Amino acid sequence: MAWTLTDVEGLTGPSKTMSLAVQSVNQLPVLTMGTYTTAATYGEGDTAIVLDNQITLSDADHTTLASATVAVTTGFESGKDTLLVGAGSTVTSSYAAATGVLTLTGGATLADYQAALRLVSYSNTAEDASTGKRVMTFTVTDGAGGTATGTREVQFSTVLDGTTLTGTVSSLTSVAKSALVQSTLVVTDPDSAMVSKATITIATGCASGDVLTVSDMHPEIVASFSGCVLTLTGDSSKANYQAKMRTIRITVTSGDIERMVSFVATDSTGKSGNTLSRSFYFTALTKLPTVTSATSVPTSGGTVTITGTKFWTHVTQPGDARGDRVDRMHEYRGDRCGDQAGVHARRGCGKLAHC
Repeated sequence: MAWTLTDVEGLTGPSKTMSLAVQSVNQLPVLTMGTYTTAATYGEGDTAIVLDNQITLSDADHTTLASATVAVTTGFESGKDTLLVGAGSTVTSSYAAATGVLTLTGGATLADYQAALRLVSYSNTAEDASTGKRVMTFTVTDGAGGTATGTREVQFSTVLDGTTLTGTVSSLTSVAKSALVQSTLVVTDPDSAMVSKATITIATGCASGDVLTVSDMHPEIVASFSGCVLTLTGDSSKANYQAKMRTIRITVTSGDIERMVSFVATDSTGKSGNTLSRSFYFTALTKLPTVTSATSVPTSGGTVTITGTKFWTHVTQPGDARGDRVDRMHEYRGDRCGDQAGVHARRGCGKLAHC
């Protein structure tokens, strides 16, 4: 720049010059979030949800961006909350599960970054995640270091899962009159540290004199047995209930029939879980059949009559002389055929019929 002065008589003095350096000012990028009246909602067990598919980006003096981040800045749970850029993005991304920060890098265009940010999704697969609000903060950075931010809220809701019981489900045949029911039972519950109740029932085959007993360990868990049902009550830890339920024993006074014993537990939130069941057969008390008489065997055709008590009949499919396909089995006792059960068999048919 040059300055020249002229006086009133028209005389001009020497010119003076000065240099002026003009520096440009970086125009910050503009990040505009979509217009939403409520927070996004996410429930335990849901699939991933896209946070904002309406994001727009602009920058007055840049056509590219250097980087962007999306972070869980409120309500974050390490190792549980997850952010991900969906398929189709051309921008490189990585997620730090320990800090909850998704980072997008590379000198890509504004359009590429805008498309990538519209694909960012949130998910949480944990069974014990905390309910409440999560705030997701979006930040974009241009090549000159200028930044812009925006936020999106997610309202997280959990589902109470109840107490889960796992153990042995295969049936047990015992030559004794008593057996432990679930000696390897395991109690789990992602939503509660305490169990308040357990119900153990002889659900099938309960007979007069059958009983369920349990040890007196952990006296805060009170046991009572009535009408084929053993009830444990009282708040205690999952480990204590597990230890106590492993000592439950069934004792019977008669054989011949299947007993099925079922377990259900309820946690301190009032939520019950699955039913764990196991069948038992006690052969020590099984009454063997007694034959009192039988007619002679015909040389061909005809029938044979066998008379006795406590018979089991095996009914096979008609025409199967080998009798190797059993359809059903039934014990004939006094309630069906009187004290004497007659069983008739027609030779060569392979089918046994009851009296």
